[in-house]
Amino acid sequence: MRRPVLVALLALVVTGAGVTAGTLLLDSDERPSGPSAFATTPLATFDTSTLTVPRASFCDAVDPRQVEAALGGEPADTASYENGDEVALADGVTDVAHEFGCAWTGAEGDQARAWVFAPPVDRGRAKRLVRDAERTEGCDASPTPPYGAPSVGLTCADSDGVRASYQGLFGDAWLTCELSAPDPGTDRAALVERAGAWCVGVALGASG
Repeated sequence: MRRPVLVALLALVVTGAGVTAGTLLLDSDERPSGPSAFATTPLATFDTSTLTVPRASFCDAVDPRQVEAALGGEPADTASYENGDEVALADGVTDVAHEFGCAWTGAEGDQARAWVFAPPVDRGRAKRLVRDAERTEGCDASPTPPYGAPSVGLTCADSDGVRASYQGLFGDAWLTCELSAPDPGTDRAALVERAGAWCVGVALGASG
């Protein structure tokens, strides 16, 4: 009598295990398996003091999702230049660049830019660059989260729109990032916040 009972109990255990495993597999299959949504990082929460930026081309290393977040969509146009290239500084005016840079333009005319000086920059010159930037006509410098050391943040406005930028020293490289909007009525606070996140993306890409 004992043997049939034992066999029946074993059958129940096996059946129960199969049902449990099937339930677990079903639950696993039903769980979302896609990648998590991309999120930018505010400059105020990002430590730039640990980053060193090479004085070299970096445009391809910038995450395209950072570009889309900065512009609010996919860029309609992209451009880049190398040290020694002739670059258009204004309408009809070109000069030889002593930097590596790139620009992404959105469908509405917003533009995300970044560049790094090709020659090395020491702390003495970096401090002078900060002072010169703070004197830029039409721009306001304000206390900002560090973007390298030393560094400066600017918000500039004119008839062509509003620009927010950060620039600073990373190792011996002077890195600048900028986000601009063609509408002079653009919300400056929102643009500055978006520019900060954009500059984090630039620093991450440029530092490798």
